[in-house]
Amino acid sequence: MERSVTLEQHNLVVNVRELTVGDIRNWLREMQELKDFDLVDGALFQEEGASIDDLLRMTDLDKAEIDKLPPNDLSKVIAKCKVVNPHFFRFRAAVVEIGNSPSAPTPSAPSSATR
Repeated sequence: MERSVTLEQHNLVVNVRELTVGDIRNWLREMQELKDFDLVDGALFQEEGASIDDLLRMTDLDKAEIDKLPPNDLSKVIAKCKVVNPHFFRFRAAVVEIGNSPSAPTPSAPSSATR
């Protein structure tokens, strides 16, 4: 599935594509291997459940184009991405929730009473 969003103020049409299962696996693998974190890329749209990286994966925008657009316009693109990729956004939310949950307690060494 592919849809487009027109950003009239910039005379720009952004194409949004549906991610494949393989795309989602690659996204998860890259998140696990992430070494450098750009706060703007990762957190600017946190409340919308998206990142700049997500926009790069789902649209035909490149980083230079994204850097020229105001957040309000990118929010419109994110809204269309959510329509085209509802499964990804549900999965992404679950991954974030798992990452934010407290770590499971580590088992303690057996006491001498149980030996």
